Amino acid sequence: MASRHLSRSIAMQSLYEWDFSEKKSDLQKITERNIGEFGPGLEDKSFTWQLVTGIVQHIQEIDKIMIDLDGTQNKS
Repeated sequence: MASRHLSRSIAMQSLYEWDFSEKKSDLQKITERNIGEFGPGLEDKSFTWQLVTGIVQHIQEIDKIMIDLDGTQNKS
């Protein structure tokens, strides 16, 4: 699997686990565990961390977009 693709998969898995725990679990520990489990040969882990931290920094904006999109889909 390509390195950036793997990084995206690890970031999404980590964020999903964190969200599923209602954001009560330690996202850093989750991400580190997932990098170790799913990406032991991953050369550049920084892209994974850029994705995770970027999403967390913009989570309110992303949530609003997703809620708006969901509302649009339900009106059909």
